[in-house]
Order: sequence, then C-alpha cells, then structure tokens
Amino acid sequence: PMLASKYDGTQDIKGWIMSEKLDGIRCIWDGENMKSRAGNKFYVPDFFIENFPKDMVLDGELFLERGEFQKTVSIVKKQDKSDRWKQIKYLVFDGPGIRGNFSMRLKVLEKKLSDVDSKYLELHKHEKCKDEKHLQEEMKRVVALGGEGMMIRDPKSKYEHRRVKTMLKVKEFHDDEATVIGSEKGTGRLERLMGALVVKNKAGKVFKVGSGFTDKERASPPKKGTTITYRYFELTKDGVPRFPTYMRVHP
Repeated sequence: PMLASKYDGTQDIKGWIMSEKLDGIRCIWDGENMKSRAGNKFYVPDFFIENFPKDMVLDGELFLERGEFQKTVSIVKKQDKSDRWKQIKYLVFDGPGIRGNFSMRLKVLEKKLSDVDSKYLELHKHEKCKDEKHLQEEMKRVVALGGEGMMIRDPKSKYEHRRVKTMLKVKEFHDDEATVIGSEKGTGRLERLMGALVVKNKAGKVFKVGSGFTDKERASPPKKGTTITYRYFELTKDGVPRFPTYMRVHP
C-alpha cells in the first residue's frame, strides 16, 4: 500500500485534504478478503464483510476507538471470527484501483460507499485544509480528544505502492521503537512495581522510560529483548528523546 512520510512544517499544505490519523490497524479489502499491510489475511466473520463491495479494492483501517489500539489488535489478530468484531469499523480513506487523483477517488468512494448497507463500513471523514493554522487547530482538537494526530494529502496525488511525499503524517509528538535492556524498581507508591524500563533505541541511545504505564503493566512489565513503542517530544542535543512515554509493546 501507499505509505506516508513525516510532515516537518516546510511543505506547503494549503488546499491539501486532511483527516484524523487513526490509531487502528491498516487493512486492504481486495473485494474478497481483508489483508494486512504485509498481505496477510485477516480472519473476519462473515457478518462483518457481508455487504462490502466485491468490485473494488479499498484501503483503510480497522478501528475501534481512540486509545484502544491494543484491544483492536487482540480482536483482529485472533483467528476465532468472534462477535467482538461488532465493536470494530472499517474506515476507508482511499481506493487504490480507482482512476484519477486523490480528490477524484474520494468522490467516487463517497458515492459508492453511501450505497453500501453495512454498519461496519464507512468513509473516513476528510476536510480541505485552509492553511498551517487550520491544520494545527485540528491537530489540537484531535489530540485533546485522545487522537494520534492528522494525515494530510495532496488532492492531485495518484495512488502509489510506496512511501510518498504526497501523504504526510502530522503528530504533536514523535514516536519510535526501542529494545528493553533492563528495568528499575519503583519508589513510594510504586515500591513493589517497576518504576522505569531501561531501553536502547535504533540510534544506540540508552535511556529510561518511566511514564505511560498502567499499574497492571508495571506489575508485569515488558521483558528484556522486547521492542516497545514510545512517544517523545523532541531530541536533546545529545540525541536522547525528551519526555519519553511508553505507548505499547511493538506488535
């Protein structure tokens, strides 16, 4: 599928099309099956895809709600086709096989999906971006609601199966992966729990991640060798993440 680059504030995004960045699982509907980004088939109950269009390829995310990524993974990755899928929606943001630029593809999707009788299939909400200020206002609103950030796309762009500069992800915080190399005991209220993980990121920097955990996660923290995803504000002059916060174990 098409993969996004990071927005760095230098691109002219006036007139581009923006939408909320979903904290879900990327998924391609090929007219018959739902597949992961890597092409692996998801085991989806029949009721979920019953009225999905058989004559078009869709690109979107399996989404439960903001901040519920782990719960979404637990439902989708199980192969039991359970009723828990009733909590999930497939939010569509592109149609790879539709001719024309992104703006044209959205119009076709709007018309096509409005005729589909399914409570599990929906076109993701998009809006024209007036300018940088408009983008940052939307960004603040979404983050305040517990969202991840924004996606912004060039309306004239074609669908390409690679990482592109015409689709950008905009986040208030950055996120990255690191490997757990140890842990430290907590103090005070956390005396009997894990206080912080000691991790090493891809750049070879070693630092502690001490916030973002629930007490349950502190009682049974990720083991040595596990890759975690953490969020941070910026890098120090030494290249160490500032204010790193635990997000989840990297799937």
